[in-house]
Amino acid sequence: MDSANNLAVSLVQHDHNMGQLLQNLKDQGIAENTLVVWYSDNGPMHGFYPVTGYSHFRGGKGDVTEGGVRVPAMAWWPGMIEPDQEPIDLLHVSDIFTTLARIGGVKDKIPNDRVTDGIDQAAFMFMGEDHSRRDYMFHYSGTEIGAIRYGKLKMHIKGMAGGLP
Repeated sequence: MDSANNLAVSLVQHDHNMGQLLQNLKDQGIAENTLVVWYSDNGPMHGFYPVTGYSHFRGGKGDVTEGGVRVPAMAWWPGMIEPDQEPIDLLHVSDIFTTLARIGGVKDKIPNDRVTDGIDQAAFMFMGEDHSRRDYMFHYSGTEIGAIRYGKLKMHIKGMAGGLP
């Protein structure tokens, strides 16, 4: 079996396992009380193309271009999140922490002795498109800012070089 088939098999297996997880939550009667959040890592790894590494966006893992920073994600919570939405508003991984703290009723427990970058995105999760509270994002290339996004505008400070060796 070649590596392309290995990837296809692993994706089918992942889909099957996620389906089992969601069905188990339903069977246990706890789906309505359980938020499932799934998201991918930063962009595809072009070094493994054509087996993996495809994106219709320019760039890949480690780049500050859209192919390196836009990733698939989903949130599932029956009765709370409307199914079949495809919002494209801005959401940063740091927002997940703050959002889950709010939903869990412990936002007041977030430490205030340090900067917390996360923004409460519960409205975005529950109401979808046009409800993100984030209108800016900094994209780092290693330890330096490689790009800044504000609304629909994005300024690249560094070239295409990513933060990975």
